[in-house]
Amino acid sequence: MKKLIVRLVLAVVVLVIVVGVIVYLYLDTIAKKAVEAGGTYAMGVETTVNSVSLHPFAGQLEMQGLTVANPKGFNGAHLMQTGTFELELVPGSLMEKTIMLKKFELDGLDMYIDQQMPKSNISVIMDNLKKLGGGEKPKQEKPSEGKNVKVDLITIRNVVAHVKVLVGPELTIKGPPDPDE
Repeated sequence: MKKLIVRLVLAVVVLVIVVGVIVYLYLDTIAKKAVEAGGTYAMGVETTVNSVSLHPFAGQLEMQGLTVANPKGFNGAHLMQTGTFELELVPGSLMEKTIMLKKFELDGLDMYIDQQMPKSNISVIMDNLKKLGGGEKPKQEKPSEGKNVKVDLITIRNVVAHVKVLVGPELTIKGPPDPDE
């Protein structure tokens, strides 16, 4: 009986290790599918991403080519498309009152903002996101304290917004040029 229990425990330990290795090896694929499925579900429009690189123990995330489609009936190739998005944080700070972000970098953002009567493409997405809120929040006796976020470096460059209001011409707005260029 003792041998059976030892073998069973050993088999469970080996199974947990094998599953852990498989999840670690396919973590980027799992994260990519989660971003696409979660974004599509939450915003109500197709959300795709070219690649996701996740290193949880180092606190690093990199996404390439995140695209959020426009809601039906709105103009523009997409609502939003990014180039490279990088985030780096101190992993241990997730359990602290203040989350420490070492880096937040977005290189390349292309947005189409289309205002039609009575809504814009942004308001349609926001309405879809509000549906996830679950309605009115219960009253709390004491306001809950959220987490603080401290960011060492924020870099946003290569931003373009295409704005169309009703029947007027499309206006293209470009962010300030990269200081390194």
